Order: sequence, then C-alpha cells, then structure tokens
Amino acid sequence: MALRVLKTYPDRKAFAAKYLKSYGKIESLETGQSLTAVEKVMDIPLNPIASAEITELREIEEEKSQLVQPLTSTAPPPSETPPNLNKAPLKPGEDPPPPPPPGTDPGEATGVAASAKKSAPNQDHQAPPPGEEDDDEDQIDADGVTIPERPKYDRYSYWLSGGLGVVRSPNPAELTQSVYMSAGNLRFGVTLSNPVFFRNSSLQDSFVLESGFFGYKVVAQTNDTYTLLGALLTLRYNLTLGERFGVFFYGGFGRGLVITASNPVLATYNALNTFIPSIGAGLLFQIGPAWYTRVDVGYEALTINLLLRL
Repeated sequence: MALRVLKTYPDRKAFAAKYLKSYGKIESLETGQSLTAVEKVMDIPLNPIASAEITELREIEEEKSQLVQPLTSTAPPPSETPPNLNKAPLKPGEDPPPPPPPGTDPGEATGVAASAKKSAPNQDHQAPPPGEEDDDEDQIDADGVTIPERPKYDRYSYWLSGGLGVVRSPNPAELTQSVYMSAGNLRFGVTLSNPVFFRNSSLQDSFVLESGFFGYKVVAQTNDTYTLLGALLTLRYNLTLGERFGVFFYGGFGRGLVITASNPVLATYNALNTFIPSIGAGLLFQIGPAWYTRVDVGYEALTINLLLRL
C-alpha cells in the first residue's frame, strides 16, 4: 500500500498518513494497526564503474589537456587585444571572463557569454506558466507518472437493515394465486469481496451474502389464521456510484415458516410452508456517516428500510 506521510510522532513510534494506492489484497488500514514501512534512501547504480575504466578515463583527460595547451599558449598578449569600450568594470571579488577562442571576434564572444550567463538563472529558477502549478493534494508524481488518489467508498464489512413493506404469500382463498401481505423485516449481510470488477473515483462494486426474516400474518375467509416467519438467503451485487448513492441486484430463495395457526386448513398450511424465489433490485441513499436508506423491489417483497453499516 502506498501512503503519504503527513506527520510523525517519534515519542509514540507512530505516524499519520494519507491513503494513495493499494497493491495486492491489502485494501485498507485500520487506526492503530501496525505495519512495516520502507523508506527510499538513495539510488544504487545498476552498472558501477570499474577501477580499470576510471584509469582509462584519467588517461584520456590528460591527453586532451596536452592537446589544448599549445593552442592557449599561442593566444595574442593582452596588450594586443583591442579594448572593449562597452565592457563594464569588474566588481570586487568577480573573476575576469575567459579569453575568446582563436579566430573569434572578442566583441561577439563577450555578447554570447553574457547572453548565456543571463539565461542560465532563468533555466534553474524558471517559474511554471500560470494555471500549471501542481496544487492538487490528491496526486503524486513519481517517475513522470501521476497517480490519482482513489478513495474507497465502501469501508465497512457488515450490513444491518430493518424496515416495513409487503411480502408475497399464497392467497388463502385461492391457493393458485398470490397476494402481498404487510410485513416487517430484519436483515444482516456480510461483504464477501470488495472491489470485484470496478475501482475508480466514480464506480466501485462488491458482493454481499445476506440473510433475513419477514414477520407477517395471514387471515383466511374460513376464520383460519396463520402467523409466519419468512426466511430469506440472497447473494447481492452492489454498484456504488459515488460516495452517497448506489444500486444493487440480488438473487436467492426464501421460505415461509408457519409459527402459530388458529383453525388451520391442511391445504393452506402446506401452501404457506413452501419455497419461493427471491430476485430483485434496489437503491441505496446515504443519509449519515454510516446510515443509508434502502429500497428493495423484488418478486418476493417490496420494502423500504433503514440500513446501518458496521
């Protein structure tokens, strides 16, 4: 995991850092978790220069200095150099400029040297054009590659939700048909994988295994009543679109379990204790740091819930 160290605390052997990028299976670091950090001190050359090569380099430099020496000795004496009336006097401590090469006009050589000296500080301290300053705190430039920060929106592992709605049930008057009964529900989910296919600043995803219970009551026309607890097990796929909104799709199965019955009819009792498919989709709206509003629209139930992330 790549971190940007913001501040160190030597007395506590700790530091505060900002998340930049994760590698492998390491997705997040919790507060107080220990880790091993590696700091880059220097670059080691891949091919160090051998001692024999250093000796050859010194011989080449000595031969070059011997070839240049006769040329400098044949330069005209200072008295024969025409005076430069435009030359400014030397300041205290300033070294005189080097003599021009043979065959060069002294005035032209002085102008070239002055322009080169004037442009050198601009190259070392040239300011970037307006609007190109690197003031983005969410980026880091390493070896010419800009790595943007990719925040992880889903930082929790557990889902706890509860709400109200209607649940699908066999019609006691006509068992070949279905009706929707008012019900309350409670569900609990565990994140299995995060992320799965997408991980960028606008789209992230995850898989969640979720189970739940629906409580409702069925009253037939023959005065037979049934209290049921419907069990549900689904696999849900979440798509987080930004930090505060998401959609999900789920599939699985459920079953009605009759807890109590008054004047039961065997055919109705057996029809209520059956498996039903569970398939649908929903929406997530964040309303707090760990609180969401959840809407489920499925074949087996239609509910609105309050969701807490843990």
